[in-house]
Amino acid sequence: MKIVRLESENVKRLNAIEITPEGNLIVIGGKNEAGKSSVLDSIEYGLARGDCLPPMPIRKGQKKGHVVVDLGDIVVHRFFKEGRRPELEIRNKEGALFDKSPQEILDRMMGRLSFDPLEFSRMKNPEQVKILMNIAGLDFTAIDTERKKVFDERTLINRDWKALKARLDAIPDIEAPSEEIRVADLTEELERRIEVNQGFQKRRNGLKELTDSIPGYQKLINDRERQIAELQKRIDDLMQQIHSVTSQMQQKISEQVEMELAVSKLFDLPLEDTRQQIKEAEEKNRLIRQKKDRASKSKELESIQKKVDAQTARLEEIDAEKEQQLSEAKFPLPGMSFSDEGITINDIPLSQCSSAQQLRISVGVGKALNPTLKIMLIRDGSLLDEDNLALVAREAEEWDGQIWLERVGEGKECSVIIEDGGVKK
Repeated sequence: MKIVRLESENVKRLNAIEITPEGNLIVIGGKNEAGKSSVLDSIEYGLARGDCLPPMPIRKGQKKGHVVVDLGDIVVHRFFKEGRRPELEIRNKEGALFDKSPQEILDRMMGRLSFDPLEFSRMKNPEQVKILMNIAGLDFTAIDTERKKVFDERTLINRDWKALKARLDAIPDIEAPSEEIRVADLTEELERRIEVNQGFQKRRNGLKELTDSIPGYQKLINDRERQIAELQKRIDDLMQQIHSVTSQMQQKISEQVEMELAVSKLFDLPLEDTRQQIKEAEEKNRLIRQKKDRASKSKELESIQKKVDAQTARLEEIDAEKEQQLSEAKFPLPGMSFSDEGITINDIPLSQCSSAQQLRISVGVGKALNPTLKIMLIRDGSLLDEDNLALVAREAEEWDGQIWLERVGEGKECSVIIEDGGVKK
């Protein structure tokens, strides 16, 4: 569907024009501020949604205007009145009125780049990729969501892996027994020996006390003998006392001999060797715990590495799946594809392509987006040289559509020349 007749009255700089286009490339020429842009604007105002229209589309000094875009099978009529919302009317070629949702009829026919295909080359990379994916029928939403999830999970696992690896590397790899020595047993043995030695010391102290007590008995005997000499009359009594004390002394001496014999056989148990064993056991146990800790972290590190490898493998599968879909996708031009950096042509980024390539790509994308209403508007036509202008003409002819192009000048390439708001005869 193409424009077979365009009529515009009191729109922006236009007074009244009527154009019956011929061919596939319609070049609107004229001087600056003559009204060239208003011709392309009239097409856009006639077909675009009402909310896309400017607040003042009517020519200055006028109170109303209108645009008629005759598409052959249907005729679009847009009315503008000062202070009121634009009104849309669509009729078929027999004149019957479409009175139910006329704007939806136009929206279904138009692609996003109907009004300026070169807008594609000015878009940011993500927006270009989104449009190209829509053309190729690609939807990576689910795949990209899963990939982000897997990538984020792998990032977290890798962080744990690095933290554990750092802790593992901080533990020296040493040789040590597999089981810890029971320090409690050695401590118990040390306490037993200390208790035994304390018993021995108590017996030694008893011997000393016994030995120290014997001279006292002898002194007592001497005192009694002196008392006997002094107190002869008490000899009998004192002798009895002497006999008794002597008997006691003999008993103590006997006990002394026996205790000396027993004490002479006592030998203190060694303590230093047990203390050394405890010290060595604690050091060995520290090394054993260190060895077990390293083995545990090594095992945990291996487990995390397996998870990282699994996530990496899944990322590779997701990327391969995307590559497969890209290889099978049908793009507007041969060699066209895209990556995370944006659109590419034969692996060359779009931004690095020549102006002719970018123009051809933009028009190709516009053609793919407009299979029904084959109309495109190019507002920067003055920037195109003769070669690029010829390229646009060929693209329009191959597409069998219409490209309306605005260009400063009145050269032979112009299809229509606008002068003072009207068509120059």
